[in-house]
Amino acid sequence: AGQKFDPPIEFIVVPYEFSELFTAIENGEVDFVYSNPGVFSCIGVQFGATPLATVVKSLEVRNRIFDMDVAGGVIAVRYDNVQINTITDLKDKIIAAGGIVDLMGGQLQMNEMVQAGLS
Repeated sequence: AGQKFDPPIEFIVVPYEFSELFTAIENGEVDFVYSNPGVFSCIGVQFGATPLATVVKSLEVRNRIFDMDVAGGVIAVRYDNVQINTITDLKDKIIAAGGIVDLMGGQLQMNEMVQAGLS
């Protein structure tokens, strides 16, 4: 890649668990945060954070460019499971998620299930 700043920018990377991150921000121990959209939305609401940059603005697939102006997640089922074909088929099933604080790994899917009448 090469050097982009002269002099180079230096910073310390500190990994935090979700709850620890909020405490660190509240105590002024964090200057900037690199996080997923779900965590950022919580930080934005609680602390008034604003986005500085995003990782991807568009994506090229098979010579077509798609603007990444919406967020989405996936509900996946094993290829050999013929019993689950729609969201309502998830009723009374055990469901795994990345985390409820993860926008695209829990929150969006939970919303879709609630909209479909599941609880």
